[in-house]
Amino acid sequence: MKGKNQLVETNTNTTFRTDLMGVPVTVQIKFQGTNNYEQVIEWPNGVKQVEVYEKLKE
Repeated sequence: MKGKNQLVETNTNTTFRTDLMGVPVTVQIKFQGTNNYEQVIEWPNGVKQVEVYEKLKE
C-alpha cells in the first residue's frame, strides 16, 4: 500500500498483459463498504481501466 487509497502491484505471472511482467503498476482504490471496492488503473496512454470487486456471499 502507498497510503490509504493507492497501491502498487507487480505482476509475476500473466497471460493477459505480458508487457507488464515485473513492471510496477500504480492502482487507485476506493473501498465502497466492507464487501467491495473499486480499483482504477490509468495506463500511460491515458486510458483508465475501472474494475469493481465484490466478496462472494453464500
